[in-house]
Formats: sequence, C-alpha cells, structure tokens
Amino acid sequence: MDSGHSCTSLWETYKTCNAGWWTLTRLLVPAWLVHYYVKYHVETKSYGIVSVKLKIFPGDTVLETGEAIPPMEEGEQIGHH
Repeated sequence: MDSGHSCTSLWETYKTCNAGWWTLTRLLVPAWLVHYYVKYHVETKSYGIVSVKLKIFPGDTVLETGEAIPPMEEGEQIGHH
C-alpha cells in the first residue's frame, strides 16, 4: 500500500480548497461589496432610471449643433388640436 500518494493527494486537495477560500473571502466578496455600495449608495443616478431625450419644438435650438428648428408653416397647423 502506498501511503505517500494518499498524503500528497490530500495535501493538494487542502491547498486547492485553501486557495479557493482565500480567493472568495479576500477578493470576490470585498469586490462585490464595493460594487454594491458604489452602485446603490454613491452614484447620483438611481438604478433603473433612463434619461429621456427632450422633445424638440419649432423655434427651439439644438444645443449640440446650434441648429434652429424652423417654425411650423401655416399649412402644417391645420388639424392640430
């Protein structure tokens, strides 16, 4: 019976489990806690809120391009509430 092989196998198993436990407790859990805190307590925008583009009306100016939206012509206003 080869008892040395069994001991080596147990030692390798122990080292693997120990490394996995260290990774979980020292890296993954703290990283998740920091991510959670930043996402839900530090960021100014609440989770799930999507910013909506503002409507553009005749006479408005587009800020990015400086383009002015022309006013509606008389024919376009027919049928408007």
